[in-house]
Amino acid sequence: MPEMPRHDLPMKVALLSVSLMIGSQTAISPALPAMIEQFPDLSRNAVESLSTIQCLPIIFMVMASALLSERFGKKRVVAFGVALCAVAGFVPFVCQDYAVILVSRLLFGVGIGCLNGLAVSLVGDFFEGQERATLMGIRSSMETLSTAVLSALVGMLITFGWQWAFVIYLVAVPILIAFVTFVPDRPASTGTIDVEVKGDSGHVINAAVVGLAVFAGLACMVVNGFVIRVPSIIEGGGMGTAAQAGLVVSVTTISGTLAGFSYGALHRLLGRHVITLACALMAAGTALCYRADSVLVLGLAGALLDFGWPLIISHVMNAVPERSAKGSATISTAFIVAATAVTSLLAPTTLNVIGATLGTVSLAAPFAVYALMVAGLGVWWVARLG
Repeated sequence: MPEMPRHDLPMKVALLSVSLMIGSQTAISPALPAMIEQFPDLSRNAVESLSTIQCLPIIFMVMASALLSERFGKKRVVAFGVALCAVAGFVPFVCQDYAVILVSRLLFGVGIGCLNGLAVSLVGDFFEGQERATLMGIRSSMETLSTAVLSALVGMLITFGWQWAFVIYLVAVPILIAFVTFVPDRPASTGTIDVEVKGDSGHVINAAVVGLAVFAGLACMVVNGFVIRVPSIIEGGGMGTAAQAGLVVSVTTISGTLAGFSYGALHRLLGRHVITLACALMAAGTALCYRADSVLVLGLAGALLDFGWPLIISHVMNAVPERSAKGSATISTAFIVAATAVTSLLAPTTLNVIGATLGTVSLAAPFAVYALMVAGLGVWWVARLG
């Protein structure tokens, strides 16, 4: 059976750098408290949703992108997505009207949807075995690294005005140039991995993939809930400023970057129980977030959460080629990404619904529920999914 051809470092860097855009989605969260003050006639949920509303078109576009890639090729669809992210992401810096910002975030979501699932499946297309597992972890690290660096940058930029938060999306320009220059149109044909969609069999989403999608989606909702809510917890609780909130988000996501780079080694050591470890860490992180009374404790909570999430998504995506139906890896990956987009979209509303159900005004209260949920996910993995 022929082996996958080897690819040079510039190609790998260009391919993995696309995931920096995926991680930029919630990087504007440090600007949310100032934006809530900017729009006093709107509800907190309406303003907080600007950091997640892009998930609505992502839900549809990640599925559509799998089909569009059959007609136009994965490289063209991804390149279009990165270009759209650059333009739509920058619009709120130019115009601060809520309706315009809302539309621009939706268009930004279309761009993310074009590249989200394909950025993952391309790693499976070009690589296999332990190299694929390692690069899946690094790809996940690119997302968390992006959130860390860009959140810190946003925390500094918003001292000039909250609209400056959206300047960060110009990072898409060099990413687009590198991707177009170094990533081939398609991998060389081999007999090791069936990555092409062929006939009806290429559109089958089996029960195993559905289980992985539900698992990843719920875990993603927890992590996004933390990123969205922690700035308000810090400022509302008198723990610190918006700049400090941005620093907390960025510092905690550094642990996610380390987790992604560590995934390959942890996968070799623990196998399927990488997920067990991840759920234990995330359960501890959400419990700490609920009890946090200082920026330091919130930072520790975020570090635990952001170490666990990349392990989960890396392991889930690495499992897709083996657990999906033959010829359905691309559409299965898109389905899982769509599931995480749905739960990301619902994250702000879920936080508010849980708070209302518990009858409390505490912004941290939902994380007590999340701690129990993540622990339950760990049990589910050990008993059924793993």
